[in-house]
Amino acid sequence: MKKIQVLLIAPYESMLRIAQQEARNFPDIQMTGALGDLQKGADIAKQYSNQDFDVVISRGGTAELIRTQTGFPVIDVEPSVSDILRTIRLASAGTQRYAIVGFPAVTKNASVLCDILRYTIEIHTIHDAGEARKVLSKLVEDACPMVLCDVVTSSIAQEFGIPSLLVTSGSECFRMAFERVRQLVRYYAPLRRENRMLRNVVEAQKQGTYLFSGDGEVLFSAQSDEIPSVMLERLKEKQVYADREERRLTLNADGRQFIARVQPIGDAQTLVIVQGHTARPASEKFGITYQNRDEALDSYFHSFYGVTQPSYLKLYEQHTRRNVPLMILGEIGTGKEQMARLLYCRGPFANAPMCIIDCSLLRNRGWEYLMTSPASPLNDQGTCVHFKRMNSLEESQFSELTSLMETLSFHKNNQVIFSMSTTVGEDGKRREKYLLSLFSCSMVALPALREHKKDIPQLASLYIGQLNLREGKESVGFEPEALQILMDYDWPGNYDQFKRILKDLISGAEGHYIQKREVEDVLKKEKVVFDTESPVQTSNLSGKTMEEIQMLAVAQALADHQNNQTEAARQLGIARTSLWRMMKKG
Repeated sequence: MKKIQVLLIAPYESMLRIAQQEARNFPDIQMTGALGDLQKGADIAKQYSNQDFDVVISRGGTAELIRTQTGFPVIDVEPSVSDILRTIRLASAGTQRYAIVGFPAVTKNASVLCDILRYTIEIHTIHDAGEARKVLSKLVEDACPMVLCDVVTSSIAQEFGIPSLLVTSGSECFRMAFERVRQLVRYYAPLRRENRMLRNVVEAQKQGTYLFSGDGEVLFSAQSDEIPSVMLERLKEKQVYADREERRLTLNADGRQFIARVQPIGDAQTLVIVQGHTARPASEKFGITYQNRDEALDSYFHSFYGVTQPSYLKLYEQHTRRNVPLMILGEIGTGKEQMARLLYCRGPFANAPMCIIDCSLLRNRGWEYLMTSPASPLNDQGTCVHFKRMNSLEESQFSELTSLMETLSFHKNNQVIFSMSTTVGEDGKRREKYLLSLFSCSMVALPALREHKKDIPQLASLYIGQLNLREGKESVGFEPEALQILMDYDWPGNYDQFKRILKDLISGAEGHYIQKREVEDVLKKEKVVFDTESPVQTSNLSGKTMEEIQMLAVAQALADHQNNQTEAARQLGIARTSLWRMMKKG
């Protein structure tokens, strides 16, 4: 029997996973999933014809765009009342005030629910991104601390610095959607699949093939797994369709390089073929990497800090208004690298690449490349350079590097960002003071989590919402006793530790609410790594795994040398990079 062919275009990843799980209960349906929000989702649908798929399933504004821009019958997956109630309960654990903002698919059921349960919640219905911006601007003026929303509003809320929880669609929504698919397909005859063989040949080449019209419309596209999904967006940004001459471009995406061959066809069409660049930049082997503004923003907004602390956008905006060297200081796990990305994206050289130099990974060849190669980032002008872990350099290297930078006036021709941990001992503090004085740095001090314990309920709610989205979970939050244990903990690993623990708890949660026992078990394991106040006793090793024993040795060595990684590595007889990897793993 011929199966019903369904194309699911999901605005977020967990929606795709839940739909895939539910589709297994419908043996007469063959579902193909893709990620794409709003116009990007519509562009994906336009790649196919009625000969490829019988029905398209999507959600909200994305479903509406696909319906108006293609000839597909579209089924809209509307969040159920239980989906909205689950999100409200999760939000209530973090704050007493919030607003619901979204397309009618979200706000219709939300209004019914609030009316029945007598909830007093602001509800704002929008129909496009413009209306969302107006509503969010007003909520900012009213000091609204959080919004419950759809995908469109969530992405715009980041720009306004408002924390958001996404109203996700649960499995029951997809059961109803697949039943509607069955009903709808009864009214459509199976469509022939013309040109399928040509598409298969193109996709088998492990390359990206795109055909543009003269005004930038995508007439055809085929993209293999070798090519990142953002490639089409990169090509549009370069306006390859406007150049009527054959040429080659080098593009960066997902930390890799790609070669695009641009070939004009006919009077107004342009064919672009994209392949991976086999040559890896030599500097990447030495701890020197590059990111452009889009990649840095993607990394920040998809990180724990971008999800839970959008106030960073305003809090440190003052440091980007003039081109002065910046020194980011904070304990381990306070998000120094993500803050560097944010400052770069808001800085004077955001249109140029950001060079990231991890001093702990330079080694001998990396150091030689940095100091002597004509391609060294120290020879650049008009860029942003982030120096990570300056305390990892040998004393002679530290002196040589800072002297050369001063001689070249490097900090006057580029945006320079230093980041150092405040828990690296007296040697690290001496270097902090020296850099601050030598380059007249503006200091950005990141707070420790223990200084903001009152924020833990909201941080947990926001990140759990993101984990539900990424992992396809349906967690509502913590039992009060479990949350209190998190509030009482000192968090020596700060926000990175907090993020890691939340991921562990959500992954292993047995129900919708995380229990006190589950939190106690996870924090007990944390003490193996972070409790370094007393020497390691042989009796304490009983019953521990080899990995736990190794982490105890690392913790003790760091304690013996006041967190000086160089001396700790020397005591353990391992390289600094090996020590760093073990610390990161722990």
